[in-house]
Amino acid sequence: MLGLFTRKSNKTAVVIEDTIVKERSPVPQLTRFKTIVDQFTFEKQFAIYAPMLKEAERATNADALIRQAVSRYAEVAIRQGFTISTTNTKIEDYIRRRLFEISIASNTTFERLVFSVFTDLIRYANAFVAFKRNDKTTSGKSYDYYGKPLKPISGFFSIDPVHMKIILNSQGVPILYEYDPLIEEASLLIYEKDDDERIVNRYFSATRKNKSTCIMPAYDVIHFKYSGDNTVFGRPFYIESLEDLIMLRKMEEQIDSMLSTGQMNATVYYVGNKDNPPKADDMDRVQSGLEWNPSEGVVIIPGHHDVKYLQAQNITQLIDLMNYFKNRFYSGIGLSPVTMGEPGAANRATASVNSNSMFEKVRAFQLTVSSYMQLLFEHLILDFGLPIEKLRPEEFPVLSFPEPDVDLHIKKENHEVFKYVNNVITEEEVRSNIGMSPVISSNELYWKKVQVPLALQTDTSVATAGKQTEPSGGNHAN
Repeated sequence: MLGLFTRKSNKTAVVIEDTIVKERSPVPQLTRFKTIVDQFTFEKQFAIYAPMLKEAERATNADALIRQAVSRYAEVAIRQGFTISTTNTKIEDYIRRRLFEISIASNTTFERLVFSVFTDLIRYANAFVAFKRNDKTTSGKSYDYYGKPLKPISGFFSIDPVHMKIILNSQGVPILYEYDPLIEEASLLIYEKDDDERIVNRYFSATRKNKSTCIMPAYDVIHFKYSGDNTVFGRPFYIESLEDLIMLRKMEEQIDSMLSTGQMNATVYYVGNKDNPPKADDMDRVQSGLEWNPSEGVVIIPGHHDVKYLQAQNITQLIDLMNYFKNRFYSGIGLSPVTMGEPGAANRATASVNSNSMFEKVRAFQLTVSSYMQLLFEHLILDFGLPIEKLRPEEFPVLSFPEPDVDLHIKKENHEVFKYVNNVITEEEVRSNIGMSPVISSNELYWKKVQVPLALQTDTSVATAGKQTEPSGGNHAN
């Protein structure tokens, strides 16, 4: 149970010397850098690998709480689907057709790709989508992308962030992405000392004979990053809470050890009593004659022949301490026992309040995916033959997600309709506030298709009935 994952203690700053050992040929792309755990400074092109992502992978693979938390966030983020919003119907139709075309060629669907991006983004705070280009099997056209001629996108694929390296130029801008299945053999945090006691980094991908690596240019990769800082890789939001989880698992292991060794309860065998005190050899004889003696031992004391089980007095305190660390972990990842399926005594109102932090983080994940996905739409618009600079902001396609909190969404919609019927806002403002596009034609709305025909039919029926009940002038008596 303690083998959750390997926690590495923070190392002091390691400075790579300018001089490279003689037995290694110099590689100009990767020459000098300085590292303090995850913070990097540099002078020339260099590659970055994030060891913490491997730790996150081990944690989510080994522990049910973290895995359930990642799944919970991903399911809530995508459970109501998404839409591609744009006011230009031609662009919308083309985007949908191209996404369907690319999905067939990639043997996947755009929905599955988006769900995979959410899962990796929540699990690792990083997600990568790579493009494949081909102008012979797609309906898109070749286009110029910031001065570089590119073929249209013919496939998209999700890539495991754990095995990704990012190669930056001297200004810190990504220029290449490298997928390396053997990346752990070349970790930036593994160093050796040469004969002069200088710390020398042994990581150079060009010196390693690994044909399984795949290098992709920056314009063929979308790097989704959930992070509020300017680091190259995002930092998983739960990484600081792993210490609390480790403490929880240690306590569970301790309780398991106490159960297996009989520390939770003790078997007590009483021999004799005050009226019949035991003889000198009675206790020895009883001890040697017990065939059911448990492996953890039996306590034998003077008294009446009786067997009792005494429970440890600190078991309740241990359980309370376990609940404390579990709640600390839940608080650190933005969830609550209610949202993790432990309702307890919580009612509906309490569950709603406890879910607010989860929905806030889900909205942040949705905003991250939506903003980075615009890079894909940018390439599709260009292979459509439309210049980006000539599009109006509302024409650019956006990946839109409904409000994850369904109850809050219903309340918001009802409030917007209330403002509309009380002449506070216009119909266009109502639809904009609830995330809907303006109505192009009112002929398909309910009032036009149902209410108006019913009203006309009612008026016609009333008029017809009035004429039928009107008395004829020839039947009046003189």
